[in-house]
Amino acid sequence: MAAAAEAMGGIDGVVNAAGILLDRPAAETTPADVARLVGVNLAGPLYVCQAALPHLQAAERATVVNVASMAALRPVVGMAVYSATKAGLLAMSHALAYEWGPTIRVNTLCPGIIRTPMTEYLFDPAHPAYETIPGRHALGRAGEPEEVAAGALFLTSDESSFVSRTELAINGGTYR
Repeated sequence: MAAAAEAMGGIDGVVNAAGILLDRPAAETTPADVARLVGVNLAGPLYVCQAALPHLQAAERATVVNVASMAALRPVVGMAVYSATKAGLLAMSHALAYEWGPTIRVNTLCPGIIRTPMTEYLFDPAHPAYETIPGRHALGRAGEPEEVAAGALFLTSDESSFVSRTELAINGGTYR
C-alpha cells in the first residue's frame, strides 16, 4: 500500500473487488471452504482497508467501496456460507462508515448476476440456472463487469459526495 501511495502521490480511494464464489450447500461445505471464503471475501477487504487507512486519512476526502453481492441482501439457497461472507462485508462497511467518517465515505456495491469468469458456469446451457437468468431480471439479462465498474466510479466520485453507509444494488432489477 505504501508503494502504491508513493507511486500515485497518495491514496484517496479504495475499491475492494476481490471475491470468490462457492456454489455448495451448507451441509457439504468443509472447514477449509469456510476459511477460504471468509479469508478472501471478508478478511481480505478488512486488511486492505486497514493498510489504506493512514493514506485515506491523509486525503482531504476519501472513499472506500467494498464489492459484496446481492447475496448479502437476499441470501442464496445453496450458497449459505458465500452469502454470509458477503453479508458480513456489508455489515463491516456500514460500521466502517461511522468509524471513519466524516472524511472517509464507505459504501458497498451489491452486484447481481454479472457475467465474469467466476460466474461463467451459470451461462452453460447444461446448467439448471441458464434458462432462468433472463427471467430473473427486469432488464432481461445478466450484467457486465463494466456496469459494476460504473457503480464503483460513481461511489468514488464527487457526484456521490453525500453518499455513505449505503449499498448500491447493480442487479438489472433482480426479483428472484
